[in-house]
Amino acid sequence: EYFLGTIVSIPDEDGVLDIIDGQQRLATTSILLSRIRAFLLLTEPGIAKSLESFLSEYDRHQRTDVNKLKLNLTDNDFFGKWLLSPELPPPLPDSAPLSHKRLRVAFVTAADHVKRIVAAVNEKGYGDKLNKWIDLVEKKATVILFRVPSRGNAYKMFETLNDRGLR
Repeated sequence: EYFLGTIVSIPDEDGVLDIIDGQQRLATTSILLSRIRAFLLLTEPGIAKSLESFLSEYDRHQRTDVNKLKLNLTDNDFFGKWLLSPELPPPLPDSAPLSHKRLRVAFVTAADHVKRIVAAVNEKGYGDKLNKWIDLVEKKATVILFRVPSRGNAYKMFETLNDRGLR
C-alpha cells in the first residue's frame, strides 16, 4: 500500500466536501489519471473511458459533465478545461496567474511521467502497464479523510497535522 496522507474537509448541506487540507494531493492524483486517460485514448479507449468516472460525472440538472474535484475560483476553470482534454495546456503568457503556470507544469510533468512508465513496453502492453498504476491509485493508495463540523475545527486539525514541533 501507498499512504498519500490526510485530507481535512467540511461537508456542506448537500454532503459535498470542502477540502481544507489535501487539495494538492487530490489535484495531482486527478492530473495523473487524466494524463493516463489521454495517453490511452487511441490505443485503449475502453480503459480511457473507465477513468472518466474518477474525474467527472454527469450532472443531469446542468446537462453536462462536471469535474468531481473543483478548485478555487481562480483555478477551477483552467483545471477543469484540461482535466478531460486529450491535449496539454499550451504555454501561458507571463501575465497568467502563477497557479495556472504551476498547474500547467503539473499536467506536462504527468504526461511525461506516463511516457516514462510505458517506455519499456510496446504499444500492446500500454494498457497492462498503465492499469497497474490505475490499480495503485484505486486500490492501494490510502488516504485518511477527516470530516469536521466547522471551519474552526478544520483549521485546528490542519494545524495539528502539520505541526512539526517547531516554535
